[in-house]
Amino acid sequence: MNGSSQGRKKISFKVEPVPAEQRDWLYSDPAKGAERGCIGHLRFDTGRSGKEFWTSWWPHNETLNRQPFKKELDQVVNTLRKKGNPLSDLYSMIHFCGEHGNEAALSQDFRSFGFKIETKAHEYLLRLTPFRGDYSYIYCYDKEAQRNHAKDQASVLKKLEELQPESESGPKGIPELLAKTGKEKPHVGKDAR
Repeated sequence: MNGSSQGRKKISFKVEPVPAEQRDWLYSDPAKGAERGCIGHLRFDTGRSGKEFWTSWWPHNETLNRQPFKKELDQVVNTLRKKGNPLSDLYSMIHFCGEHGNEAALSQDFRSFGFKIETKAHEYLLRLTPFRGDYSYIYCYDKEAQRNHAKDQASVLKKLEELQPESESGPKGIPELLAKTGKEKPHVGKDAR
């Protein structure tokens, strides 16, 4: 799909069924928000007529909710809302979801469908529910935040690997790490409950 706005750089992207390993990204998961670089999600419906577009924004990470992202999200949504595209009205959404049937269906009852849009900086995962009165969602993810989180995790793992076992009680340095976090060393053995 191609879109452009007055004086803005043209945006181009493909809307494809969401990969199976990312289907849970179509729902809020605060425990995995940092790892996934979740910026927030846009909830929308097409109103009573099926031709309206009512939205509300649910932020997940305000530090990622910057102007370049906001501009791009605006372009993505405006492109999807153009005549004949999946968000132009309820009937276009029904048609679009029907075209992708089994590969995009999120459940056996065909009530919700999952799609993915990828740009240079972001991933947009759409959970479309093409029924009057039901909400649909666009979850927004920052790729740089995903890369930074992966680097941080790799750094922590490397530091843990550098710790050499001191005895059967565990690697040296663990009590110090636990002391810094205020947690107790876990009990291991017959007495552990």
